[in-house]
Amino acid sequence: MIGCIGLSEEASSPSKKRVYAIGYFLDSAHHGKGITTAALRLLIREVWRPIFADRAGDVIIYGSTFGSNISSQRVLEKAGIRHVGTLHKAHTCSLLKGGDTVDIWVGILDPERDRCTDVKT
Repeated sequence: MIGCIGLSEEASSPSKKRVYAIGYFLDSAHHGKGITTAALRLLIREVWRPIFADRAGDVIIYGSTFGSNISSQRVLEKAGIRHVGTLHKAHTCSLLKGGDTVDIWVGILDPERDRCTDVKT
């Protein structure tokens, strides 16, 4: 296994919409090859569209990354995830030396900018 990808349902939002988080990981030996972008586009095309497309107004799908992780932000954007904001000093990361507080980049799936039609299976 070189990585994983998925959607997980979050707690209900105050607006009663169903909220799903995109999550993925890819071994660093395979970065820069377009694997995660292709997998995310496929996930959106094969899971989101058939299940949620007719209820698009009732569902929010979002992705987030550390503010400094530009490559991961580009993966999300290439799949149609639109940047909606950055939460400054929003997360204390125990993985970083000294448990530094980091910024979090947040984006949501924008059906109007769906870029998953060119995925080959």
